[in-house]
Amino acid sequence: MTPLASGLVGEWVASRVTGSPDTTLLRFSPDGTVEQVRIRPGQKASRTPFGPFRVYADTGRTRLLCFAFRRGRASPACRYFEVDTLPGATGGGQGRLRRLRLLDWVTDKGGAPETWTERTPC
Repeated sequence: MTPLASGLVGEWVASRVTGSPDTTLLRFSPDGTVEQVRIRPGQKASRTPFGPFRVYADTGRTRLLCFAFRRGRASPACRYFEVDTLPGATGGGQGRLRRLRLLDWVTDKGGAPETWTERTPC
């Protein structure tokens, strides 16, 4: 599946950790690359590239997102994910707000899902 067809292109904001002023973004580019951006008040944003990403779809609702790079791993890492629409929510100029749920890594079971919300222009 192409990056544009995946529905992931754009910026996704992580759910905030209680008490933390930091903001973390996943930035998926149309060229098929992804980076994580961590923004801390009063500091320069730090960027962690994950290299190219690929999305694989099956006949079900869950799809597979594979990163070329994952810290501490020598081979590509893949994670199941879902994109859905938040009930009753509307985004700035783009309609409804979407939510990205990153589920288990293919090789690591038992991790907690991560929730990211699509960042829309004001």
